[in-house]
Amino acid sequence: MIKSYKVSPVNTRGPTIDDLRDAVAKGEADGVSRETMALRLTFRDESLIKRSPDVGLDEVSFVDGQMRFVGVRVIVGNIPVSVLDLDPQPEPEPVAPPVKVKKTRAKAKPKVAAATAA
Repeated sequence: MIKSYKVSPVNTRGPTIDDLRDAVAKGEADGVSRETMALRLTFRDESLIKRSPDVGLDEVSFVDGQMRFVGVRVIVGNIPVSVLDLDPQPEPEPVAPPVKVKKTRAKAKPKVAAATAA
């Protein structure tokens, strides 16, 4: 007989808009300026900020291709859960993927007819 266990679903809820605001306020209360903070967001949470009716127009800005939420720089992707980074390290420069070189066959050498002795 096979035993089975009831597994409760995993809570995959990310932070809410209020959670993000509270984290920024707490970081600022701890003496960290908003210019040094970085919000590392998942793609889902970035989309939530952009589409939520709870976010005011004065809370989100896009300057020089950089998104900011409540004055904090936003970095999107490559993380499983959104976090507020109080001491972000500089982002490494993106490395271009290697260029694929199409290999071609070497040209065949022309065959020289052998001189026949008469």
